[in-house]
Amino acid sequence: MPLASGVTTPPWYSRHCVIEFDICGIGAWSERFANAEELVAGLESGLWPDSVSLQPELIPPRERRRAPQFVKMAVEVMQQACRMAGMEPNRPATVFASQMSDMETTDNICRVLAESPRLVSPTRFHNSVHNAAVGYWSIATASHAPANAIAAFELSSSIALLEAAAQLAVERTPVLVVVQDAAPPVPFEYICPGAATFAAALLIAPPGASARALVRCRLTTSPTEADWPDLPPRSPDGLAGNASARILPLLAAALTPFSGEVNLSFPVAPRLSLQLRLQRETC
Repeated sequence: MPLASGVTTPPWYSRHCVIEFDICGIGAWSERFANAEELVAGLESGLWPDSVSLQPELIPPRERRRAPQFVKMAVEVMQQACRMAGMEPNRPATVFASQMSDMETTDNICRVLAESPRLVSPTRFHNSVHNAAVGYWSIATASHAPANAIAAFELSSSIALLEAAAQLAVERTPVLVVVQDAAPPVPFEYICPGAATFAAALLIAPPGASARALVRCRLTTSPTEADWPDLPPRSPDGLAGNASARILPLLAAALTPFSGEVNLSFPVAPRLSLQLRLQRETC
């Protein structure tokens, strides 16, 4: 996607930013896999269950019954990533990203407003804000760490990764990156054509800070165009249109054995991309 005619490339586009970090924990959930282990098994076999449960332990039962699926799947993958990394969940900063956030709740509120405005549910209303999942997480874990919520449409995943890496580089602290999008209700299908729900979390830390590092990642910004990498061949049906699932190649590379290095490119903006080099032997 080129810049508009007559628009010159800003000077900061040509400056390379290089940040190294370790990926120490990964969480993953969709209707076809419950965690990172099931994701890896499915990518290897091509066999996926018809449905999986979603009961995040960190949310107390009463609040869990009231929380929408969008919140529950975020908390679920976040606690999975922390558990894999062996890190207390209240320690890392959080960067949450979604293309359109909780579209089901938004659709419900809009329908009620159009028909019976006085019947809007207060619970649904407070669950409709973009950072609702981060709020549930911070309360459940008693976390006082910084928490950001990002929406950048189809670029949300890559921009969240860049934001998290920048925070890590400046603050030298672990950061939990969460990306997720749900299958859209009918009014949103023309905007977000994905037919499946996907949530993932990566816990990244400064190089050498954790003995449980899965892989070392070198992130470089580049003033070049980039396309999203293809999803793994045996990915579940319906994920191709899910903006957050575009991070799946990074998850797959970090979770499966490889020698040497793996290189991935993610678009961030016109003429700007992230170049990711994963190396396992240096971890």
